[in-house]
Amino acid sequence: MAEPILSTRDVVKVYAGFTALAGVSLDVAEGTIHAIIGP
Repeated sequence: MAEPILSTRDVVKVYAGFTALAGVSLDVAEGTIHAIIGP
C-alpha cells in the first residue's frame, strides 16, 4: 500500500470535561473520498 496523503494519529477532543473522541486515527489514500461528520 502506498503512503497516505493525509494521516492523523491518536486524536482527542474534549468539550467542557466530556471526552467526545479518544485515540482516533485516520489515513487517507490518494484518489479516495472521505467525510467526517459531527456536530
